Amino acid sequence: MNKICTSLEQSKKLIKLGIDLKTADMYWHKKFDGTLSLRADNLMVKLDTPCWSLAALLGTMPSVIKRKGKRMFLTLEKAGAYNLYYKSPDRLDELWETKEEPVDACYEMIELLHKENLI
Repeated sequence: MNKICTSLEQSKKLIKLGIDLKTADMYWHKKFDGTLSLRADNLMVKLDTPCWSLAALLGTMPSVIKRKGKRMFLTLEKAGAYNLYYKSPDRLDELWETKEEPVDACYEMIELLHKENLI
């Protein structure tokens, strides 16, 4: 499908998690007829919902985290689906998300990092 940003539902969840709204680089604009359009200009109003592109999502995640006393490094790779993971150099500890869309992998990883209090 080539998803270019977080869905409206994902965006609302990221906002609840406390992701800095200034890191969003797009927004969902609700039209008068109730339909949504995706926008990337500087005309966002209060009723619009910020959303994040792949680049913006990656920018919200640390490149290195410390878990169980080990430094873990962020990697994104495509092997059929998209694999986004943090892995320790000794490969004994890892956090892993695999999704068909890289935006979804990033979204899931951000939720996991928040759940584990790593960001």
